[in-house]
Parts: sequence; structure tokens; C-alpha cells
Amino acid sequence: MNKDLREASRLLSDTLNFIKESFGRVLRAKRKHAGLTQREVARASKVRAETVSRIESGHGNPTVDTLVRLMKAVER
Repeated sequence: MNKDLREASRLLSDTLNFIKESFGRVLRAKRKHAGLTQREVARASKVRAETVSRIESGHGNPTVDTLVRLMKAVER
């Protein structure tokens, strides 16, 4: 792999990690503002509570559908 491709790959990976971490912080803040537990958000969005926890901590690779369902659950 050439140097430019390695650098582009690293930048893409860093950007995706930043987006996941940022989404997790936003989800947690909105959930707390709504007075909801992770379990309540999980139930409303039809995902596991462990999934909510992993996403809030910036881990995992949720689908766009899951992210949308989570945001809808905290905005009710």
C-alpha cells in the first residue's frame, strides 16, 4: 500500500471513530435530558440495552436504521 493510501485510510478510520463517539455523546445527552434509562430507550427502539450502552460509549457499528430508531426513541 502506498503512503498516500495508508494516510487516507487512517484519516477515514479516525473520522469514523470521531463520528461514532460524537453520536454516542449526543444520544446520551438527549436520553438523560428526556429522563430515560438505556433500558427504556432500548425497548422503545427495539434494540438491546447493551447495544445502547455500546453506542453511547462510541463502540460498535450500528446501522443507520438503528441510529434513527434510537434518536426517535429519545425525542418522544
